[in-house]
Amino acid sequence: MLCGFEWSVRKLIRQGKLAEASRLLRDRMSKDARPRSRYLNYLGVCEGRMGHLERARELFLRAHSLSPRDPKPLNNLGNLAYLQRDLDSARQYYMRALREDAWATEPRFNLALLYQDLGHSEKVLSSYEGYVITKRAIQWGKAAAITVLVLLLIIIVSL
Repeated sequence: MLCGFEWSVRKLIRQGKLAEASRLLRDRMSKDARPRSRYLNYLGVCEGRMGHLERARELFLRAHSLSPRDPKPLNNLGNLAYLQRDLDSARQYYMRALREDAWATEPRFNLALLYQDLGHSEKVLSSYEGYVITKRAIQWGKAAAITVLVLLLIIIVSL
């Protein structure tokens, strides 16, 4: 659950008020002895959407170096590579994000889009199916997710 500051920043980003979100983030980070990975990631999103792709990349790399197990900076590095049509690098970043967090939904969805661009229809369906299953499992909670996985295993074995 996000509270206060982060909620405000995310709302500004969703509304397209990127300069304002960026200003808030920079003000907050100037007060911190060590920048927070999440704030660097949000700032990278703002910079990227404003067209400052190299600045965004640097921010995502810094966020990743501070929190190497967080999939969000890796996913966003994949998004930048995708925007620059470096599809192989984008795929690698998305896969690394999923290795860090198998429950991450954004890299799964982004992989489906990437495979669609590459014309790999079976991988599109597989990635999108993984996205939908993961999204639902998160909504149901981890206990329900384990039940779903067990049922899927039973179905696969019975085929």
